[in-house]
Amino acid sequence: KALGFVSNSNKSSCAGISDVNQKNACILQLVGRTQDPKLCEELGSPMRDGCLLGVAAVKKDVLLCDKIQNPTLKGSCRQTIEQLKSA
Repeated sequence: KALGFVSNSNKSSCAGISDVNQKNACILQLVGRTQDPKLCEELGSPMRDGCLLGVAAVKKDVLLCDKIQNPTLKGSCRQTIEQLKSA
């Protein structure tokens, strides 16, 4: 479901949101639109790691997996990218 307060594809559209959950949802929606892994940095862990995994999978970019802090998720990310590339 699209959030009404995201009208464009930059993080400034989320900047004025004070509620953490709404702000995170806004950022995740922008990531979905732009696939910009830099936006994931705006999220707290573990959301940040999940965000990076999602972008890495879409872009099939194993280097993004290296930015994931959780070792289990990092390994899962690498496996996912390898499977996507070999498919």
